[in-house]
Amino acid sequence: MPGLHPNDEVSVLLVDDDQICRLGVKRALRKCQLANRVYEAHDGCEALDLLRGANGQKQVPRPITVILDLNMPRMNGFEFLDEIRDDADLSTTNVFVITTSSSVDDIHQCYARHVCGYVTKSGHGDSFGALARMLREFWQVVTLI
Repeated sequence: MPGLHPNDEVSVLLVDDDQICRLGVKRALRKCQLANRVYEAHDGCEALDLLRGANGQKQVPRPITVILDLNMPRMNGFEFLDEIRDDADLSTTNVFVITTSSSVDDIHQCYARHVCGYVTKSGHGDSFGALARMLREFWQVVTLI
């Protein structure tokens, strides 16, 4: 069917200002044998430029799954979610949050902005691996366009 893509063609936009976390997520994706192309942004402003192909950035190819941190400079994760949900071209973008915040209020705010999942970064567990495994399962059962 035209417009449908296999899992390995889903672009991943990783939005996190912490380089160690970005490396951890990319390592976990490889460990789960996910060969998806990963694009990186350091904050919500840079991520929007990549999604829109603005300000000299090459547009990330669709379908796209965004992995989003909440606490970032310039434009945080909540502001980013508000911006894409108000944009007709980006409003249906799949977003998974991975953050250090376990605040019930933050979790509610994210789901109110229609995220697909919320993962809390933990120094005691394998949160990056759990995220990668969740994405693998998600992409196996959900059809993306």
